[in-house]
Amino acid sequence: MLFAIIFPSSAAFWLNSNSILNLNTFSVDHRICEDLPRNFSIPSKSSVLDLTTDYLPLSVISPPEHRCVVNNQVLKAFRYPQQIPPKGFVRLRQDLYIASPELTFLQAASYLSVEQLIFLGTELCGIYCYDDHLPLGQKNRIPATTKESIMSFLRFAGGCRGYRKALRAASYIVNNSNSRMESILANYAVLSAFMGGFAIKPPEMNVRAQFTEEGNEIMRGRACYIDMLWQEERVACEYDSDSSHLTSTQHYKDKQRYTALSVSGYKVISITKRNITSVFQLDQTFRTIRKALGMRSIDSSLEKYIEQRRQLFEMFQRFRSNDPSTYPLLKK
Repeated sequence: MLFAIIFPSSAAFWLNSNSILNLNTFSVDHRICEDLPRNFSIPSKSSVLDLTTDYLPLSVISPPEHRCVVNNQVLKAFRYPQQIPPKGFVRLRQDLYIASPELTFLQAASYLSVEQLIFLGTELCGIYCYDDHLPLGQKNRIPATTKESIMSFLRFAGGCRGYRKALRAASYIVNNSNSRMESILANYAVLSAFMGGFAIKPPEMNVRAQFTEEGNEIMRGRACYIDMLWQEERVACEYDSDSSHLTSTQHYKDKQRYTALSVSGYKVISITKRNITSVFQLDQTFRTIRKALGMRSIDSSLEKYIEQRRQLFEMFQRFRSNDPSTYPLLKK
């Protein structure tokens, strides 16, 4: 009997899993299930639940003849009458499938606001996943998907529910964020003024810096990865999460890195927690970034959208505090 996990359980899986390692464990190619049946039977008991006990109750697809929704501690079953686009599911193991990151994103469009959906997409395309057992609450991984893969998938989803919102949100996704805070800052940068953002073109995330000879001498051959980079303008934005708790050695290495970037032609902008504690501080920070990028003054172009920025700020504050209401229906 086939068993198919969908949003929101699939989102919890991808956000909390090193997806590529999980898939390799079962020797399955990534996103290959083109011939998956449209509907699935739900077994009353299944030996596959040991794989997904962290994500109970599971949201699954119900058979078409089931008119009522099954709702218990293990399963929440939903009718899914739409045609599923190609490569919509990933096979975890025999008879167990899960919505791919791309299908998860499309399904989320029916439940989340466009701003929440953009953030979910940025996290799915990030190089981190959550792990409550680690001090920082996260670990590195290969991205579950990319902006380009999501856009490609949506080309085959024109008749699906949530398609238009998903397509709009996907255009704002940023690849390769390395933390929740980096995802927040990237979204602040790229969202339109109407959505409360600062209408800046997408940065490259976690790109290796290209040092001059002088910069390499300062770094003594060590590599440096820039949190947010606008390559053409040579503007490098670095987020310092806990500068007040750094040791003297760590402070020295940070200063060394900033010096190496500066002498190599980068305009370095450092962002700390103090810079993002209020809407006013946030405005000041992104004024600086826009000026470094040669953009026009924020006063004339964005000032009338202060209420939207306040609402976006409040939403991201909930993201930072891991408030479960940030992603409605999404629980681990």
